[in-house]
Amino acid sequence: MNPEKLKQVQDPSVVEKELLDVVLGVAGDDGNMIREGVIKALRGIDDKARRTYLWNELTRRATEKLRQARRKAAV
Repeated sequence: MNPEKLKQVQDPSVVEKELLDVVLGVAGDDGNMIREGVIKALRGIDDKARRTYLWNELTRRATEKLRQARRKAAV
């Protein structure tokens, strides 16, 4: 996602969902790749506080999504 598109979108939850999609796209089924996905998703964001918040939030949400997918696949 490019930085210009981030500025156009007003709703922060929409931005976070799109960034989470980027993270999960990079990570796939591998929980060890979440960090690489977060790095890719946060490339255009310069605000240090925003980056820290999104880093923690995206890591938590991506981990939970992968955990849910594994739990669903096991059933």
